[in-house]
Amino acid sequence: MLVMPSVPHLDEVPARWERLEEALARLHDAARRKASPREFYDAAIRELAAALPEVRIAVWGAAPSGRGAELLARNAASADADPDAMANRRAQALAMFADAEVRRSGDALWQPVVNAATAEPAAVIELALTPDAPSAIREELPDVAGALAAAAADFHAFAELRRFAGAATIERQAVDLLRRLQAAPDLASLGYAIANEGRRVLGCERLTLLVRRGRQWRVLAASGVDHVEPKSAFAQRIERFAPRAADWGEPLAVGAAKANDDDPRDELPPPLAEALAAYLDHSHARTLAAAPAAFPPLTDAVSPEPTERPQHGRARHDALVVAEWFHAAGPAGAAALAAELAELCAPSLARAQALDGPLARRIVRRALARASRPLVVPRGLLVAVAVLAGAAALTFVETDFEVEAPAVLMPVARHEIFATTTGRVAEVRVVHGQTVAAGDVLVVLDDPQLQLQREQVAGELAAVERRIDALAVARTDRTVRESADPDALPPGAEQQQLIEKRASLRRQRELLARRRTELTLVSPVAGQVLTRDIESLLASRPVERGQALLTIADTTAAWELIAEVDQRDVGHVVAQLPTPPVRFRLAGDVDEIRTGRVDRLAVAATLDVEDLSAPAPPAPVHVAVDADQLAEPRAGTAATVRIHCGRRSLGYVWLHDLAATVYRWWMF
Repeated sequence: MLVMPSVPHLDEVPARWERLEEALARLHDAARRKASPREFYDAAIRELAAALPEVRIAVWGAAPSGRGAELLARNAASADADPDAMANRRAQALAMFADAEVRRSGDALWQPVVNAATAEPAAVIELALTPDAPSAIREELPDVAGALAAAAADFHAFAELRRFAGAATIERQAVDLLRRLQAAPDLASLGYAIANEGRRVLGCERLTLLVRRGRQWRVLAASGVDHVEPKSAFAQRIERFAPRAADWGEPLAVGAAKANDDDPRDELPPPLAEALAAYLDHSHARTLAAAPAAFPPLTDAVSPEPTERPQHGRARHDALVVAEWFHAAGPAGAAALAAELAELCAPSLARAQALDGPLARRIVRRALARASRPLVVPRGLLVAVAVLAGAAALTFVETDFEVEAPAVLMPVARHEIFATTTGRVAEVRVVHGQTVAAGDVLVVLDDPQLQLQREQVAGELAAVERRIDALAVARTDRTVRESADPDALPPGAEQQQLIEKRASLRRQRELLARRRTELTLVSPVAGQVLTRDIESLLASRPVERGQALLTIADTTAAWELIAEVDQRDVGHVVAQLPTPPVRFRLAGDVDEIRTGRVDRLAVAATLDVEDLSAPAPPAPVHVAVDADQLAEPRAGTAATVRIHCGRRSLGYVWLHDLAATVYRWWMF
């Protein structure tokens, strides 16, 4: 059975066009009424959707930032769940704002709406047919788009006329506002006038004025109230928002965005967006406009030259106007209107704030304003006065003179362990940081020469003892006695000689045994091993007799700082003996400064006799430290010490090294 496609009844076509004509007529009437673009296009789409349900309708407008296109209105048939398709449609709409020509893309028709006042596209209408749309509508789609664009152009033209009329009204209101500002006697009254009269100029429901006080922002006035409590939640939140808006430096306006709109807060820097969101969560405003203003330079009453303020980097803003709409959306140019109001009130605010306060403050400000004018004084005289003042300060102003030197924290009770013989390190039984008791074995040495001597003495001693035993037998054996060599010593004399040699060999053996015992180095006291990397330094290494191998220190007793003072500064330290005070700071503990005193100086300064031209090595200075100032002392901790050496002039304290160098060069 053949199924014929469904075709609308021919009587329905004239009825459809009649409904369309009636809808367009109502749109022309609506274009004359005051409404926002969203409201107008929502009404237009509802009218056309009722007459043409098979047509998908969407209206695109330019985004406030100028960086894209935003969806102003659409019918249900125009909804597109595919993000890629939606992005493609947005890109085509944006291209229409540049070309302003009618385009076709498949079943879609793009019709620009040209604003007669500016001759630029104000919106783009997108019309697309559904698959079941009749052919008659497909052919007449350009006419439908043109008729809708004409009605929309009328709306934008009437809106432009209303804007011009509103601008004239605002100008008249601005003149009245300036008159009221001139009558304000002080800063508080001026702020009250700006907040209340400015609210009427902008048509907002609340206007708040904030001014900068030093580095802080404070609410000066808010419309509808005589006084704003500084500790109220409103004042604290808007004062946290004010510095972010002032740093942004441009007027901004945000409102309650719809689900299909771009939120302008997404284009703001994160700190400003967070502060704005926190304030809007508290105020619940539908639209907010904020505009910073910089106070113009003041002109002194005597001299017409303005007193300029120094500029450092970005421009400094001194006031902030915040307008809020709660029940209805604000006007399209809310940010520009707020900026104009801020610039209009800035000169009056600048003068009122300059004159605000007690009489003494005004006198000081006037004196500073006069002093900022250039003086007719020879530049050479100013330079000479500055040089003389600096020289006098360097000569007569005294301050503390301190000698600075690097130092190391060490225990006072330290014992060096030396090699008792020349040989080799056979065994190391301690590690760095290990705590040892008195008598604990530290290092075992090996002396091959000593071992050879012990073996030789042992061999000779055994031979002597055997000879002594043989002589004792010979004296009792007659046969041996009769066959003896007549030239040899008598058995008794030889035996006596061997006995003396045996005694000498035994003493040598005892001496070598003691020397062998000395190869085992033990700790003389209880303490801690301070030498680092003992294993790598000593294991299997040859050593010389008297060579220092490691250091044992008693970390539970007193501590001291060993400072290496330059020999040029030792004289200053000696002049303050016996106990000049010392300040020091341990490495890694820069937040705390501790005190001590000089305990002793080295009796002689070291000198390299092989190279007398080399710089003299520093002189060690021992600084006593109280144990209660060291919570957990660690041997070898670096420190910086400052030894107090009396009071000297500023010039000597700052330039004594330079002066000493010049003196040596001049005299020697």
